[in-house]
Amino acid sequence: MKKLLFLTAALAAVLWGCQRPTPDQMVDHVVSHVRSALSLDAAQNQKLTDLVQAVRQIMAQHQTESAGDRDQIGALLTAPTLDQARLRTLIDNRFTQLEAGHSQDLDVVIPKLAVFLDSLTPDQKKKLQGLFEQFKGRMGGWK
Repeated sequence: MKKLLFLTAALAAVLWGCQRPTPDQMVDHVVSHVRSALSLDAAQNQKLTDLVQAVRQIMAQHQTESAGDRDQIGALLTAPTLDQARLRTLIDNRFTQLEAGHSQDLDVVIPKLAVFLDSLTPDQKKKLQGLFEQFKGRMGGWK
């Protein structure tokens, strides 16, 4: 009985560790790390919060917009025969929508990012650069 409980607990731990974080969890992790590493004051924390809220709104909007496409693509992938032309059209349309909204997203995020960055001290900016170096290649980051 003890072995069964141990094996169950070990399996649960392995499965728990294999779960990929959600985009929101990844954002929370990075923001927490930034807040901690930079020792932000109250005003800086608010500016970072404003930036993060804007990013989360954009992420949620993109998730909502793409839900119907995902359902249609899923139906195509499980059909007896893949309608390649329809799949290509759905994917092309989604990329067109993303590109069209990309500029608007940047118009919202870049000013908030600038306000946050402008509030940092030179020492905090140096620490932030160090964080960028740490995150290179991690969590889908740049290389």
